[in-house]
Amino acid sequence: MAERYLLQIDSQLCTLLHWHEKKLWEQAQFANDEHGLAQFREFLQTRNPKLQHHFSLLLDIVDESYLIETVPFVRGHTRRTLLQRKLQQYFQSSNLCTVRSLGRLGNPRRDEQLLLAGLTRNRAFEPWLEQLRQARYPVEGIYSAASAVEILIQKCFKQQAQVLVMTLGRAGIRLSYFEQGQLRLSHLTSALPSDQEHLALLCQQEALRLHQYLQGQHRLTRASVLPCLVLADTELRSHLYELSPRSPLLSFDIEYLDDIYHKLHLQPRTHANPDTPISPCLAIARLSDEVLAHLTLSQRADLQFADPEERKLYRQWQQRRVLTLASRAALLALWVIIALQWWSIYEQGQQTLKQESKRKSLEQDYQRRLAARTPEQIQPESLKALYLAYRHLEEHAPSPADSLYALSTTLDAFPSVTLHTLEWQLGQEENRHTGPNSPPVVSQGQQSVDLTLSASLPKHLSPRQQWELTQNLAYTLGYGPKRKVTVLQKPVNLSSDTPLSPDSPSLGTGELKLRLTALP
Repeated sequence: MAERYLLQIDSQLCTLLHWHEKKLWEQAQFANDEHGLAQFREFLQTRNPKLQHHFSLLLDIVDESYLIETVPFVRGHTRRTLLQRKLQQYFQSSNLCTVRSLGRLGNPRRDEQLLLAGLTRNRAFEPWLEQLRQARYPVEGIYSAASAVEILIQKCFKQQAQVLVMTLGRAGIRLSYFEQGQLRLSHLTSALPSDQEHLALLCQQEALRLHQYLQGQHRLTRASVLPCLVLADTELRSHLYELSPRSPLLSFDIEYLDDIYHKLHLQPRTHANPDTPISPCLAIARLSDEVLAHLTLSQRADLQFADPEERKLYRQWQQRRVLTLASRAALLALWVIIALQWWSIYEQGQQTLKQESKRKSLEQDYQRRLAARTPEQIQPESLKALYLAYRHLEEHAPSPADSLYALSTTLDAFPSVTLHTLEWQLGQEENRHTGPNSPPVVSQGQQSVDLTLSASLPKHLSPRQQWELTQNLAYTLGYGPKRKVTVLQKPVNLSSDTPLSPDSPSLGTGELKLRLTALP
């Protein structure tokens, strides 16, 4: 399993987090300068090369842009070309950009609305990304803090049609506007103040400024009240409620970060320096950054900025992993088949041993019974008479060999006849009288042999031709001494009043059944 890391980058710091067993572990903090890059380079060099390490980037920077564009609805190659042209039009200096469909409009043309998002300047994170490229570490994705906020809205607050979410991070106050749970725009304001009263006032001012911008974009009317969801604590809530009467266009609601932890079943982050004293505003920012980092690593955000070339190593790792799992599954299936074959051989061996043991037991029982019997004295004359009687019976026993030979010769002469079934049995024994008043005596070896056969005639023959062929076959088969042929089933219906003629094919069935009796 690969080790997953998250680089949480803003304009001042880069925090390295390790994701292990659904828990965040803070590894180190680096200053966003040359000295911090050198420390990060040393950290990468100390990693075990035999282990797989994957990195994700979570950016909380000012240099990002979100634009809504309306384009004709097209598909296939035309759509890909159109989207690529739009991205190049708005983000010429950066390849870290993406596009998302917001659905089709209700106008007669049914145009499509797109959200174009991109990172305009890469100087805040490009050096960190370059270090990962040089060390050839796979990059899972590059995400914005707004992407993590969108995951939070979709999981907890999707029922609101319009909402402005304000997250207080280490980099400053981030305002993200959502419609129907989908991100429309997001931007980062100035750094956090030191006291919460000033922070509440700053939140109100930024929200009013965004309200005016949304009016200019025709997203809100002049008298519309904008719901504002702030991720903070109880003290900031009291300050915001004190400012609410001054801003009737805003409706503030506080969502406690501790409650979010319990809703999403998150585990608190383990800090590198837990005893370092921090201000209340910075404590809120740290907790908020933890929630966003958790959501980024536990849920795959749809909005990510890394291009396919940047994620090439990660894709190759995924392909190798799929091949590895498939090979392991194939090997496991092979072992299962081998085990089943071995078990089958083992069962056959056990059955053979049981049969051999049973055979030996029967043989021993036979030998014991044979030894217990009293030997009988048999005279040589009796043995000779018994052998002669056996030879007489063997020579005069009825056999179908002559009848089968006659049938084979006849079928060779009639190749159009197709034989289906053939059965033979012994007929009635011939009785002879020894005297006028004596009862009949059955003579052994004087039984007849009955050979019953079913055949079919060609369908193209007329009923008359079928009947003539049957008569010729019966005559040829019965020609010879001590042979008798009986027609059990005729190929034509002779009981019908219709005369046999070529124009009455319905009379002929083509099925024939004969009995050849070899008389003793």
